Amino acid sequence: MLENHVVNEEVVVPSRQYFVMGDNRELSLDSRYWGFLPEENIKARPVFVYFSSDGETGDIRWARIFKGID
Repeated sequence: MLENHVVNEEVVVPSRQYFVMGDNRELSLDSRYWGFLPEENIKARPVFVYFSSDGETGDIRWARIFKGID
């Protein structure tokens, strides 16, 4: 689906849609897998990071937990 939206080797996101990526690029099923997210499917805005760990080591990233999102 994304290949239909490539212009000059860049993905062009249609109006009122979003390209979303998971925080684990190697394993996430995100817009690269299922396409763009329509604006009407967004129900809320994130306020803070609830939990965060390193994807390779599994270590908890304490500095990120409860960090606000602008």
